[in-house]
Amino acid sequence: MKDNEKKKPTVHDLAVYLREGFYLPADRQEYQFKNKTGYTLSDQDDLVGFISELKNDFEGHILPFLEKIFTIQDCINAFGQITFWGNNLTRVITENGLVL
Repeated sequence: MKDNEKKKPTVHDLAVYLREGFYLPADRQEYQFKNKTGYTLSDQDDLVGFISELKNDFEGHILPFLEKIFTIQDCINAFGQITFWGNNLTRVITENGLVL
């Protein structure tokens, strides 16, 4: 635990990061340059193709999703239903008196 004063885990200790797969549709979860654990590139792969696919994921899916989030309520709407992650987001917001 990082918070010795409170003697309990803090939001940073409980953080579960949402990987790129959360933002991508089913047909973009796995392909030549992406598997279940992330993007892969070897010296045998086509760098131009890799950049094109990565750009497609970010410009077509990841960034448009994130660009819609402006407020704490937007965060709750976008992430609140995610198991564990959403519960912790809601708890931290409530504990800090931000909204809800």
